[in-house]
Amino acid sequence: MSLGYSTSGARIRKKVMGRTKTEVREKLRELHAQVESGVRPRRHYTVNDALDDWLENGLDGWRLRP
Repeated sequence: MSLGYSTSGARIRKKVMGRTKTEVREKLRELHAQVESGVRPRRHYTVNDALDDWLENGLDGWRLRP
């Protein structure tokens, strides 16, 4: 699954693995749902990343003042 492109121009890909086709399909559905909801699925998701995401998407109608 493609998640866009990195700053260097390489495609960002996410792989899912499972023991059965059904398990892989479920994981892919979860990944698609996360991408559609705006969550950035990454292996090394830090608290700082979560805070940045929350500030961008979690506050409806609120923005940080520059």
